[in-house]
Amino acid sequence: MPTETDPPQSRPLYQTPGGVAYVGDSLEGMQRYLDDGSVQLFMTSPPFALSRNKEYGNQPSEGYVEWFKDFAAVMWDKLRDDGSLVIDLGGAWNKGSPTRSLYQFKLLLHLCEGFGDRSFFLAQDFYWHNPAKMPLPAQWVNVERIRVKDSVNVIWWLSKSERPKADNRRVLRPYSAAMEQLLEKQSYNGGTRPGGARVNSESCGQRGARARPQRAEPSVARTLAGSPVARSDGSGSVDRDAEEADGKRGSSGLVDLLPPSRHNPVTAPEYR
Repeated sequence: MPTETDPPQSRPLYQTPGGVAYVGDSLEGMQRYLDDGSVQLFMTSPPFALSRNKEYGNQPSEGYVEWFKDFAAVMWDKLRDDGSLVIDLGGAWNKGSPTRSLYQFKLLLHLCEGFGDRSFFLAQDFYWHNPAKMPLPAQWVNVERIRVKDSVNVIWWLSKSERPKADNRRVLRPYSAAMEQLLEKQSYNGGTRPGGARVNSESCGQRGARARPQRAEPSVARTLAGSPVARSDGSGSVDRDAEEADGKRGSSGLVDLLPPSRHNPVTAPEYR
């Protein structure tokens, strides 16, 4: 018989032409409803390793890797050979200290180098800038003013193989007007750049659109790697509302390296 401490059994919540959403324990739900080797993409934003306990049950940074291992093992089994696992993780501060936790990077290293036969490849890393985040921790950002607000999440795109299913033509952006004018002229200041890259006439022959940089909203990684078959947040839902991931939690942009306004950190202009 189940007890009050047992995780809720997963069950279908609603269905649309795009798929089925399940509610319940995500680990149990993945094992029950997903066949091995059937999933093209998992995209998950699990509870972050924050220093304060949340109602939904976040894990401390010290035990985060150990906690995530069970989920990673199941997702590995359920992924196709050309499948991907995309993990969105926010940063965390060490409790009582103006220093940062390394839990996201420890998790990445474990999943790619310390997971035995289930070790993933790091296909690419993305960085999501969310300027809507509050200027926290207030002690370090607003009172002592020795840190800037944390407004960047890491997004690890992991894969079972070196060549997962992906196509960057699905996330291209149109050329700027200045670039279009340059292409019309069919001329460029060619030669070898300080970094060693060579620019010649062939560089002006590609028309249409440019590839996105490594700053992206979460939907970019999902679209690049393929349509999602399952998304798990590790706290009770096998599938989450795509609208929240795509539009309600922030936008793309460069890392905000400059300090906020000395008068009002919340309304400080964004430096790009």
